[in-house]
Amino acid sequence: MEDGTRFTMSLGMGNTPTLRPSPNGTMFPPPASGPMMSNRLGVVLGPVVAFGTVGMYSGGDHVDGDTKSSRVYVPGVGLRYHFRSMAPKKASPYVVASTYMKMLQSNVEEDVDKELEDVKRSGFAGGFGGEYAFSGAFSVAGEVGIAHDIAKYDANNIVWMQVSTAVTSTVLLNFYF
Repeated sequence: MEDGTRFTMSLGMGNTPTLRPSPNGTMFPPPASGPMMSNRLGVVLGPVVAFGTVGMYSGGDHVDGDTKSSRVYVPGVGLRYHFRSMAPKKASPYVVASTYMKMLQSNVEEDVDKELEDVKRSGFAGGFGGEYAFSGAFSVAGEVGIAHDIAKYDANNIVWMQVSTAVTSTVLLNFYF
């Protein structure tokens, strides 16, 4: 692939630790792993790719005829370092690190659910992956890593915090221009 500054857009599907309300809306259950879309826009500077990402996952519960759903948006920034130059018909291993925030949006109007939206969520992740370039403009990548999530709530005389760590994986389609 060409040397110099290039831009990249990645479309991915993977799993992520999910923090969502329990069916009664009062607390978060232990984190589980759930599917997440991850879209990245980045700039390639030699072996380093700096990127911004916007992810999203959603879920819901149907209990006693009542449906509660939530959607979580996950904006973040990260870096990917390739150990080998990208070239068509070649694989390139890399390490990746990112930090992110999680913003919950719920479809219910109950006070408890609105307070859950006030929980501050953030995290960081690291891992390794490999990218195979089919051409100078298109590649496929796979990543495996560890994500560490932190959720905090401090309001109305209530102080609460949850920390979780989970294994993550992602498959990405990368377009270079």
